[in-house]
Amino acid sequence: MRATVIVGCVVVGASLVPATALAQSNANFGGQGQLAISTDAQLSFQGQSYSGNNAPGSQLLFVLQPAADYFVIQGLSIGAQLLYEHISENAPSGSNGQSTNVDVFGVGPRVGYNVTISDSFSFWPRASFAYTTLNSSAGGTTIGQNAVTVGLFAPFLYHPAPHFFLGLGPSVSTALSASQSQGNQSQDAPKLTTYGIMFTLGGWVGLGG
Repeated sequence: MRATVIVGCVVVGASLVPATALAQSNANFGGQGQLAISTDAQLSFQGQSYSGNNAPGSQLLFVLQPAADYFVIQGLSIGAQLLYEHISENAPSGSNGQSTNVDVFGVGPRVGYNVTISDSFSFWPRASFAYTTLNSSAGGTTIGQNAVTVGLFAPFLYHPAPHFFLGLGPSVSTALSASQSQGNQSQDAPKLTTYGIMFTLGGWVGLGG
C-alpha cells in the first residue's frame, strides 16, 4: 500500500513539473505562444512652418511602422512589419516653386530571439527582409522607386509592467537592390544603407503554446 502511494505521488509530481515550468516561462516576455504587437522606432507626426522674408515652405512628416511577432517556441519569434511614410513639402507662398509629396510603403517578414536577462530586462535582436516602394510627385511629374532591403535591430528591452515593454538599440539596414522609374523609363537607383539608434514600444498577450 505504501509503495502504491509513493509511486502515485511521483507520477503526479512528474506531471506537474512541465506545467509549472511552462507557466513560469510564459510569465516573462518571450514564452511560447505569446503574441507581441509593437512599433519600432517611429510612430510620429511632425510639422514645420516658417514665416518672414525668404522663408522656405512648410513640411509635414508622418511615419507609421507597426509589427506583430509570435513566439513559436521559448525565445524564438517570427513576425512581419508594415511601413508607411508620408512627406509633404509645400512651396513658399508667393514663389513659383512646386509642392512635393512622397509616399513610401513597405512590408516584410522578420525573425528574432529574445534572451531573458531578468524579470525586468531582456535582449531581443531581430533580422528583417523588406520590400519597399516609393512614389514622389511634383508638378505633375511622378517618380517611382522600388527596393529590397535586409536589416538588423538589436534592442535591449525594459519591462516596467506585465505585458508591456520599451527598448532601445542599434539598427542597420541596407538595400540589396534598388530601381527607379519615370514614365516608361527604368534604371538602377543608388543602394541606400542606414544605421543608427532605434526605439521600440509594445505589448504582448499569451495565446497558448
